[in-house]
Amino acid sequence: GDKSAAFDIDSIEQAEFKPFAKRLNIGYELAPIWIRLRVTPGTQSASAADNLPSGHLVLRTGPHDVNQIDVYEFNNGKWRRRTAGDLYSDSETWCADDYYCFRLHDHSTQPKTLYLRIQTYNFLMFDSDVIALENIPVVSSNRMKRIAASLTMAAFLLAIGFYLLSKHRSKLTVVYVIFQISVLSYLLNIYGFPERWFPHLSASILDAMPRL
Repeated sequence: GDKSAAFDIDSIEQAEFKPFAKRLNIGYELAPIWIRLRVTPGTQSASAADNLPSGHLVLRTGPHDVNQIDVYEFNNGKWRRRTAGDLYSDSETWCADDYYCFRLHDHSTQPKTLYLRIQTYNFLMFDSDVIALENIPVVSSNRMKRIAASLTMAAFLLAIGFYLLSKHRSKLTVVYVIFQISVLSYLLNIYGFPERWFPHLSASILDAMPRL
């Protein structure tokens, strides 16, 4: 972590990085975290490359409740920054699921380097991958299925709680129902549903909701 906030995009190129594979488990870390991604586009024929839209490689990052993700890509002679995160309500960076997607501007077949600066006050377990544009629907669909499964299970357990509560009201059943409501609410929040349902709410309120 950049505990003294000493690095910027001009100095980070000289820093030493530890290798990781797609998922980064940090835990609670308030200092900014810098990630370096080496991108090696797949080889394609010239005709196939011409048929792909500009930005056919997509950087996909998550989870949704990361506060701030700055993506630096070198393009047209300078570093260009784009920002996403649950404190930045920009729907242009949303994937179809709860992750963030950035189309890369440089779609040449040459290897390239991206830098990510992450800062969050939540538990940090960060995923990042560069995927071909045509594969994004499949990847997002698989994640949406997992999200649907977890929400369905939480809703089912809550329904059991209400059923037990209707049959026998006790402190135990009341506590169970309250707990399951909090679990379902937490899942909805970390998956970014309130941000999509209530786009006019301030980002700071939406960010605080999972911790309420």
